[in-house]
Amino acid sequence: MDGGFFDAIGGTAIRAFDRAGTLLGSVTNTGTGIEFLGLVTDDGQNRIAGLQFSLVGSEPAGFAIDNLRFARAGQVVVPGRTVPEPMTILGSLMTAMVGLTFCRKQKQQTKAELKA
Repeated sequence: MDGGFFDAIGGTAIRAFDRAGTLLGSVTNTGTGIEFLGLVTDDGQNRIAGLQFSLVGSEPAGFAIDNLRFARAGQVVVPGRTVPEPMTILGSLMTAMVGLTFCRKQKQQTKAELKA
């Protein structure tokens, strides 16, 4: 998830719990601004069943969360390292093919003009 806008470092905490309500661990924001916060268990097991957001220090303007997503261990995509969607890949390939075809035709036309 994305959290923020944080005005103070360490002012906001997220605690993760399993289905029985047992605390699995917690994190605090380590920077100011908008920050990506990803939570996984130490052993990679899918045990996180609940989250608690708390102000634990100075955070003058409060905070919000956005882009909350859930995934199994190993499926979390870190922002900035996104995997393109299939249609994006297809569109890029088609654009490249059209560009190559255009370049080849232009080269052929240039060679024909030089011979004439």
